[in-house]
Amino acid sequence: MAAALALIEHRQQLLFLQRSAYTSRPGQWCLPGGRINAQESPEAACIREVFEESALEVKIRDLVLNSAQCYYFRCDLVSLKPVRLSPRESSQFAWVEPLKLLKLGYIMDYHTVIPLLKQLGYTL
Repeated sequence: MAAALALIEHRQQLLFLQRSAYTSRPGQWCLPGGRINAQESPEAACIREVFEESALEVKIRDLVLNSAQCYYFRCDLVSLKPVRLSPRESSQFAWVEPLKLLKLGYIMDYHTVIPLLKQLGYTL
């Protein structure tokens, strides 16, 4: 099952969500995103999932990694609005400076996300 994830940066911070108790991985921090529906492009899924999880509108800047049916997109905010979480998806959010990311807690897909951020030039 393929997924699309978003790297959203604002004021030199990245958006991470903490999965709620209703999800398969409660308490884990992750990038916004989720499953790609049938007949949906990875780009459309990324935009939809970000909106469903955070109420943020984004546009795709570029695809930065396609790894094992997981698409990682760098995204730009369409407009600056407050994050509104879907309680069924996430319990909290954090805008995190990349240098402080490892202090956040357990990060889902750590072995992919951390090298990807380093490859993109973030200092961790």
